[in-house]
Amino acid sequence: MAGGNQWVVAGDIGKRIRALRLALGWSQTQFGNAAGVRYDQVLAWEKGRACPPRGRLERLARQQVWPIEIFADGGPSPDAQWLSALRRADAAPLPASEAGLSSLGPLPTDEVLALALHDRPGLVRYLQALWGGDPRLPTRTKMELITVIERMAQGQGTPLPGSFADTLRAMVRERCI
Repeated sequence: MAGGNQWVVAGDIGKRIRALRLALGWSQTQFGNAAGVRYDQVLAWEKGRACPPRGRLERLARQQVWPIEIFADGGPSPDAQWLSALRRADAAPLPASEAGLSSLGPLPTDEVLALALHDRPGLVRYLQALWGGDPRLPTRTKMELITVIERMAQGQGTPLPGSFADTLRAMVRERCI
């Protein structure tokens, strides 16, 4: 199982990728876009003709806010039941129009908090769209915003899981957001 930096790519990684992709309702092209590869590479992974690099799987898991264990030997099978449980754990996501993702301007505080608590992938997408890897925006400023979001959630009596905040910070450091 995954633990810190010590984890092993599952021997059935192709089956896991296919199960995850189908559970998400994604095409091979959509999964490839998320992973930063072409659809034919996803096909090669699924058929067992190639093994995705561990680093690519780690980045994909961080970007999509998935636990890395789904790609690890001994981890849970990323099927529709697992995905449904993950979504229930994070609560129902807000529709993009309600979440304000269509505009690049800052969201009101209550909407940022709603994204942080109920649609973590939506919050990541929003931050990616808002910041867009802008090198002019200092990393420190981005880190401070993550701290502000954590404090807002704590103030509402629903603290963010530390692993989610850590994932956001790692994404900032790696310039994913």
